[in-house]
Amino acid sequence: MAAPVPIGVASEGGLNRKVGVGLVNNYLWLKGKNSFNIGVEARRPYQNNSNFDSRSFSFTNETTSLPGSPNYTAYGDPFASFLLGLADSATIQGPYALQPRSWYGGGIHTG
Repeated sequence: MAAPVPIGVASEGGLNRKVGVGLVNNYLWLKGKNSFNIGVEARRPYQNNSNFDSRSFSFTNETTSLPGSPNYTAYGDPFASFLLGLADSATIQGPYALQPRSWYGGGIHTG
């Protein structure tokens, strides 16, 4: 038996999207020679990573071989099986997504 011939191994790449939400608020109070400054900040970044993995098809000579022949595994051609669209096996590794999330917060005070 001839080894299967893989055809169509490919990768479609991926999608990387980064968005986020932020809140910043600062207060400044002045009275005479004195000043008081306070501020806060909060952020929530979102990152969506979607990857689309490979797919492959394998074609063997047995699909186009002569049935009942003593040399069944020697006859046939994997390319002929490809032309007929008769795959021996197919593998599809579908999309997966990574969605890292985090919080960031900070504050400032000067007086």
